[in-house]
Amino acid sequence: MIEEILCEDKNEFDIDHLQELIQADRDGRCMILPAKIGTHLFVRHKDGDSPVVVESTVVGAHVKDTESYRGAPRKEYIVVRSNGFSKHISVDQIGKTAFFSREEALAGKRTDLAKREES
Repeated sequence: MIEEILCEDKNEFDIDHLQELIQADRDGRCMILPAKIGTHLFVRHKDGDSPVVVESTVVGAHVKDTESYRGAPRKEYIVVRSNGFSKHISVDQIGKTAFFSREEALAGKRTDLAKREES
């Protein structure tokens, strides 16, 4: 059953890799990215009263262990790049300041995933 869930091609299934991922998650070494490297995101900025939307490309990700810094929990970021500048965006800002379409960014709200897939 696990093989059916995790792998369309039974020849690709690797239980050792699955165990490695589970252990990495337990150790706090796993991060699920909200977007693949190379994905285009639209980052919304305020310019006075008007929103400005900048198309950016996801170029990386990082985790900041902030527990030792002011007792806050770890924070996960994606790194986007546009016009030669990089910006680190907390993954909890997806759908708030970074969006998967220009329309979402201009509206300032994320479209339901099911609705996005229909269009």
